[in-house]
Amino acid sequence: MKAFIFSDFHYDYYRKEMSLDAFVSKFLPADMLIVPGDIASKFNAAREILKRLCDMYKHVIFCLGNHDMTTHVDYGKFNTTEEKIESFHKLADSIDNLHMLDGNAETICGVTIGGCTGIWDYTYLRYLDTPHTKQEVDSNWVANTYDGKYWNFMDNDINRIRERMNQQCRSVLATKPDVMVTHFAPINFRVPDAHARFNSVYYYFSPEYIGMLKPGSIWCAGHTHTAYTVGNLYINPLGYPDENPYEFNSLKKEDFVIDLPHNNLF
Repeated sequence: MKAFIFSDFHYDYYRKEMSLDAFVSKFLPADMLIVPGDIASKFNAAREILKRLCDMYKHVIFCLGNHDMTTHVDYGKFNTTEEKIESFHKLADSIDNLHMLDGNAETICGVTIGGCTGIWDYTYLRYLDTPHTKQEVDSNWVANTYDGKYWNFMDNDINRIRERMNQQCRSVLATKPDVMVTHFAPINFRVPDAHARFNSVYYYFSPEYIGMLKPGSIWCAGHTHTAYTVGNLYINPLGYPDENPYEFNSLKKEDFVIDLPHNNLF
C-alpha cells in the first residue's frame, strides 16, 4: 500500500487564486493520503478540500495543525478552539474514509496509524546562539505568535496545553503505531541557517518521542514549511504560494510517496 505524505496546504491562500481542480493537481497518486495538519485556517475551506481529497484516495488521515485550530477567521462560527476541534471530529465521522487523529490510533489495511497535533517545547533553544529563558519563550508565544494570538484553547495556558498534548502523544506511542502523525515536529538536527531563529522554538519538540517508536515505524510531521527526510522522520509541506519547501534539502515531492508497512528503516 502506497501513502503520500503531504502537509501545510494552507488552502485558504490558494483558493483565492485557483480552482479546486487546479489545487488538487498538486497531489500525487497513492492509496492513502497522510496529512500532518494546517489544512486551512477557515473550517469551510478545510471541509471543502478534505471532502475532495476523500474522492481521490481510499483513505485520508489527518491531524490538526496550529492554523486549523484558530477561531478568528471563522466569523463567529466557533467561540472556542474546542468547538472547532469537535466540528472536525463530526466531519470525519460523517465520511467513511476520512480519519482524524486526535490522541488516537486506527488500524487501516493492516497498518496502525496514530497521532495528535503535538506541541512545541524548549528543545530548539539549544540551537540558538543567544540564550533565552523559558519565561521569555512563553511570553513571546502569547504576544507574538499566530497560535498565542488566535487560538482560544484551554484559556491559552501553554502549560496546560503542553500537558494535554504530551499526554496524547505518549498515549498514542504506547499503542506502538507503524506510523505516527503530528503537526509539530520532533527534532534532533539543526535547521537551515535561514530558519535558525528565535521563533523556530515554536516548531519543534523533543526527539525523545521518536525514540519511543517501535523499530520500522515512521513519523510524519509538518509545520516547518521546509521538507525533510531525516532517519524515520518525514516532513513534506506545500507551504504558502511564494515558498519552495524543497530548496534546502534537494528533495522532491515524489520522495514522500512511500510503501506501508515501511519496515526497511532499521
